[in-house]
Amino acid sequence: MELRKGGATMTAEAQQKLNNEMATKKKSFDREADHLNAEVER
Repeated sequence: MELRKGGATMTAEAQQKLNNEMATKKKSFDREADHLNAEVER
């Protein structure tokens, strides 16, 4: 399978997988940011 730019060429399954990965990374990032903010506020 050749990868192309643009969401229209991705399968729904591939888009869902990518969305899940992005959501997981964002949650992790947000958690880290909250932790750092708590550290700074002490």
